[in-house]
Amino acid sequence: MDKIIIVRWDTQLGPQFIIQYPPEKEMPKKDLFVKIWAKYELQKEKSIIVLTTEDIDRDIGKKNINYLTVTQQYEGELYFFILELERLQKDQNFEDYSEILGSISKNLIELIHSDKFMRALSEGYNQIKGFVKLEKEQNIINIFKDKIKTHILKVLEKGVISKVELINKLKENYGFSGENIDLLLSSFLKEGLILKKDLPGIKECIFLVKDLVCIRIPPNFSTLNLGHKKKEGKELKVSSKKFYKDYINKLKEFFTNFDVISEIKDNTLYALFFNENIYNLIKKLRETTIPVEKALIVLEDKQELFNDLLDKTIIFERKGMIYLFSDIRFIRFLPIFILKNLKERYDNMEITSDQYVTHIEILLNELNKEKKEIYTII
Repeated sequence: MDKIIIVRWDTQLGPQFIIQYPPEKEMPKKDLFVKIWAKYELQKEKSIIVLTTEDIDRDIGKKNINYLTVTQQYEGELYFFILELERLQKDQNFEDYSEILGSISKNLIELIHSDKFMRALSEGYNQIKGFVKLEKEQNIINIFKDKIKTHILKVLEKGVISKVELINKLKENYGFSGENIDLLLSSFLKEGLILKKDLPGIKECIFLVKDLVCIRIPPNFSTLNLGHKKKEGKELKVSSKKFYKDYINKLKEFFTNFDVISEIKDNTLYALFFNENIYNLIKKLRETTIPVEKALIVLEDKQELFNDLLDKTIIFERKGMIYLFSDIRFIRFLPIFILKNLKERYDNMEITSDQYVTHIEILLNELNKEKKEIYTII
C-alpha cells in the first residue's frame, strides 16, 4: 500500500485535494480524481469504486497501481477516500476492503476539522496497512487471538443476529462500546465467513455462511521436499526408500486412530499456532526438511518448544533432520449445524420468520455453490 488520499468534490470547482498520507512531494494528478468521480457516477450502488492499472492512462497512473475508493457524505459535502494499492495477487478481490475502508473513512471524515484528525489518519493508515499485508492464514490466526472476535464467532455460530443485537451482547460481556464493530467484522468479511443483509424491519442482519476450525492434518506431499525423489537420474538408496515407506505407514496409523474431536475441544492446537516461532517453523517444514540446528534457530533456541513439538507429534527427527509429521491448518466449512440452532431459536421466538428462512436459504445457496466441496483447507 502506497498511500491514502482524501478529496472533497465541489460541484462547481470539481475535485479539491485535502491530504495524502504519508505526505509526499509528488501530488496526484487532477485527471485521476476526475476518472474516479466519473466511475462513481456510473456505479453509485457499489460499495467500493475500483480503478485498476488497465483503467488508468499511462500519463495518470503508475504501473501495477490500483485505486480503491469509498465515498462519504458529511455536512452536505461529498468526500472521496482513496487507497492507492499495489495488486498483491492475480485473483485479488478488492471487495474485501470495502468494509474496513468504509469504517475508517467515516471516522476520518467526521474528524476532518478537529485536532484529532492527523492522529486518526495515522492510525487508520496503519490499520489498513496491517490488513493488506496479512496472509489469509495470519488473518484467521488473528481472529482467534482476539477475545472479542472469538466471542463474535461463537455468537454467530448460533445463527443470524442483527448488528444492534450483536453490539448489545458485546457490551454485556466486554463493556464494548460498539463504535468499531465494522472494523471487527472486516476480518470475517475478508475471509468470506459472514454475509450482511437488511431484512424487513431489521437493519443489517449478520449471517454466518462459513465457519472455522483448527485441526492437524497429514503433510501435503505434493509440496513437501522429502528427498525421496530421484536426483539427477540416480536411483534412491534402499535406506531412503525404506524410510519413506515407514514414514507413510506411521502417518496412516496415527491419523487413522487419532481422536480429532477431543483435540478440537481442548484448544491445544490454537496455543501452538499462536506462537510465532512455531508458526514460522511449520511454514518452513511444509516445503522441505531442515537440520535440527536450523529448526532451533527458527525457534530462537527455545529447546522447550522443540521438545513440545516432538512430544505432540507435530514434528519428528531422523538422523539430525526435522520432518513435519502433523501440519496444523484452519478448515473453512459450511456450518450445517446452524440449522438446528435456528429451529430452536425460532421456536423460542428469539428470531423472526424472515431471519429464520433467510439464513436457511443462504446456507442452501452456499451448499449448491460448493457442490460436494463443503470445506476448504486454508
